[in-house]
Amino acid sequence: QPCTTLPRAAQPWCPFVESGTKQLPPSETLDMVGARCRDGASFEVSLRALVERVLCKCGLEIVSVSRVPYISEGDQYKDYYVLWDAIIVCKSCEIAEDQDQAKTESASVPATTDASPPPAAM
Repeated sequence: QPCTTLPRAAQPWCPFVESGTKQLPPSETLDMVGARCRDGASFEVSLRALVERVLCKCGLEIVSVSRVPYISEGDQYKDYYVLWDAIIVCKSCEIAEDQDQAKTESASVPATTDASPPPAAM
């Protein structure tokens, strides 16, 4: 059976754990060096790293990506923050390969998937 997943992540990548009023580092990390907000990464650079370094290595194929606003709760400085969220539709590569082969064998339109992030202009 097809397996589709719909992860979402605020971009650029800025992982932390809230503990009261403190922001602590997470106990586990992702390979996002150079693509984090503290590295000055853009939405696109961070998203590309997430796709290439994390999702594809987990055996997921990107079907589509949407860039949507995410409103985060505020703090003592601001009532709220507006961030960018990446909503990503993924399917397992094994299933994707099976579906692509079936399409090819039936001489239908060749399957293509664009795994590149959305254009910079937004």
